[in-house]
Amino acid sequence: MQFCEPITATVIFPFIFQLVNETGVTNGNEDRTGYYAGIIVRIFLFVFLSTSLQTTQESTFFLVQTLFILQWGRLSDKIGRKPVVLIGLLGLTLSMLSFGLSRTFPALVASRSLVGLLNGNIGVLKSMLGEITDDTNIAKGVTFLPIVWSMGSTIGYVHSPNWGIHVECN
Repeated sequence: MQFCEPITATVIFPFIFQLVNETGVTNGNEDRTGYYAGIIVRIFLFVFLSTSLQTTQESTFFLVQTLFILQWGRLSDKIGRKPVVLIGLLGLTLSMLSFGLSRTFPALVASRSLVGLLNGNIGVLKSMLGEITDDTNIAKGVTFLPIVWSMGSTIGYVHSPNWGIHVECN
């Protein structure tokens, strides 16, 4: 899960401008493409006053995730950690599929928000990590979280379907 989340957060960057143009929301005005791509990628940027590049790049996703992370934690306390993590993975898959099949701008924004809504499992994963480790190995377990996140972020960029395609902007 900690590996899949950054992949879905970064995989859209190489093709988001072309996708926004194809929705027709700019009405042929390519100067507005960056504005509408920014709504998908950086909406509610002021919420994240951080210098971290990752938190400022995918704010729609992370804002909605922040709003629902406590609810996922409560649900995991009631029904268990594994079902919540599996629901999160399935939700992540379906919402990214929805994003890929979206043909209108509102559908793109809604599907990116859905990714965040269905993927508030970082707290659940950290709880699971705390439950399966003890005082002798928790330091080793916790150090893997940022390593896995960085690997997922890198693979998200590299695994993009339009990797290597040069889009010329005037």
